[in-house]
This record gives sequence, structure tokens and C-alpha cells, in this order.
Amino acid sequence: MKSNIETRRAGNQFGILVWQLNEIWPTGGWGSLEYGTPVAGQVLGGRWKPLHYFMKASVYADVMSTCGVGGACYVKNDGITSFAGTLTITAIDTVTGTGTVMSQRKLNMAAGAGITDYFLLAGYDALIVNQTVLLAECKDDKGSIASSNVVLMTTPEMMALAPAQITFTVAAAANADGTVDIHVEADKVALFVHFTTLAQGRFSDNSFLLMGTQPTILQFVPFGGAADVALLKSSLRVEHLAAYM
Repeated sequence: MKSNIETRRAGNQFGILVWQLNEIWPTGGWGSLEYGTPVAGQVLGGRWKPLHYFMKASVYADVMSTCGVGGACYVKNDGITSFAGTLTITAIDTVTGTGTVMSQRKLNMAAGAGITDYFLLAGYDALIVNQTVLLAECKDDKGSIASSNVVLMTTPEMMALAPAQITFTVAAAANADGTVDIHVEADKVALFVHFTTLAQGRFSDNSFLLMGTQPTILQFVPFGGAADVALLKSSLRVEHLAAYM
């Protein structure tokens, strides 16, 4: 679905219909929200599946960038206002953890929809396809991230990945806004790091790339009232791609 949406946004299609937004099955499928009946194990507000986070972080962002076969890339502004900032594309070695900036472009894009800059990524052919992911980040002139897109060069089962170990710590109490901080770190590059819990709510980010040298802080965002911190702590689970290979 992520690839499909990125491919469609590369052309002059006038709109994309999401099919489907929600589904009742707690498994993979077309839906990006798992929204079922109020029984044990279901999140009443709808558990966000990986696709929903991809939509939020990149594929439906007003300003986004991605790359495809042969290093053919684009950056696009579909927003109703102009955008000034920077696009940085970094090649990350999933075994050694090293990152190499492949391209850094100043952006000064008129208001969309459909304002697109196409370009070829120099050095793409020298990359190891099954040992590299590309990180395409668009930032505005103030340094705020407009979109962050992890691009695989092959299918997940073909990837060479380090056996990363991930640790996390949940804050003792909720923040003033009701969210709960989760401190996360890994000893190596970890791909598609995904958290689940029985507590009612969602995470500020999920199914993300975690660098071994860059700890991060996620927020658990409760649905329908105060966060159940005790249930969050007791049921919180983390998975990532290398753990299943």
C-alpha cells in the first residue's frame, strides 16, 4: 500500500481513495485501523496499524519525497501553501549502522497541488540493495520535520539486518497533557520497530527506523480519558523485523 500510494503520487492523479480505513480483524489487511467490537484485546478508538503511521509520517504528508528503481526520486508539495526548506536523503547500512548523505537539496516549492521536482539519486547504483534503506526527510526552514520516509530497496524478507536488541522504559506517570513518555533505544539499527499494548490509545510514532546511536522518546496517547499507566507497563511489547528473520 505504501509503494502503491507513492507511485500514484509520482503522477498527475487528482486524488486517491483510501480503501479501506478500518477493519475488524486484528491482522494484516487493507485497513489501516483495527476497529472492532468492545471485547478484550480491542482498542476502542481503533488500534493504528503500521500503514496508518506511514500515512501520517510520509505518504500523505503535504510535502514528501521518495525514491524508486534506479534511484529515480521526487519531492512533491501537495499543500495549499508554498514550502521552503531542505530535503536530505541518507543511505543507512542496516548491518553496520553507518549513514551516508546521498543528496541534500534546498526546497523552494510553490503551493500545490502537484508541484513536483524529479531527480536521479547520484551513487544509487553503488548501494547494496538488501543492506540499505533510504531515509528521505523534508524539513522546513525552522528545522521542523514535514515528512520522514523510510524507503526499502527490496522486499523485507530479503533484507540483511543486524540482530538488534531494543530496550524501553515507561515513565512513572503521565505528562500534563495526558500522554506517557516511553524511552526507547537499540544497540544496532532496527527496522519497523513496532509497539503494542492492551491499554486504550495509540503511540506518537510506530513501525519506525531506530538507529543504534539515536535513542528516542515516544508518547503513548490515551483514548477516552486518562492513560492506564499500569496496564501500559504490564502489557507493552516491542517487535522489529530482524526478530522474525
